[in-house]
Amino acid sequence: MARTRVINLARELKMDVRVLLQHLKDDWGLPVDNYLSSLDDA
Repeated sequence: MARTRVINLARELKMDVRVLLQHLKDDWGLPVDNYLSSLDDA
């Protein structure tokens, strides 16, 4: 299973990393700490 860093995902989505981190934490309840956190593709 591949993993994606939050900073790379933000680049792909053309979003600010801080905004994406807030969405991941608040809206989706994902346990991300900073821009170097990794997400599973699942």
